[in-house]
Amino acid sequence: MTRTPTSALVADIQAILSDLHDDASTDLGPEWAPGGKWYRNPVADVQLHVGDDAVKHGGQDVAVLLTYDGAGYDYLSPSADYPSVSEKWQAKLWAAAKRHGFEAEEYNSWSVGFYPA
Repeated sequence: MTRTPTSALVADIQAILSDLHDDASTDLGPEWAPGGKWYRNPVADVQLHVGDDAVKHGGQDVAVLLTYDGAGYDYLSPSADYPSVSEKWQAKLWAAAKRHGFEAEEYNSWSVGFYPA
């Protein structure tokens, strides 16, 4: 089966989210790690919308839409309380978009749209 640019991008985004789930606590310190005082699953409220579902949630021309709330917001939003952390994960998303011929753009403070370049 041939992978399309969209499916390849989705696979990369899912890998980044998996890394975020596994590594996020190291970004903020041990109190944010599982079992720590401030731990919240960083991807519990993250959703990935593709194709028509992305358009429904994000508007015309968007191929993939990543939405986040709760702890995901803390790690992925440019408006988050910890910009050095969110910038790290945003850079990974933007690089994945570019690698697959897409442009990433903050749709609002709780979502990123991926559009064909």
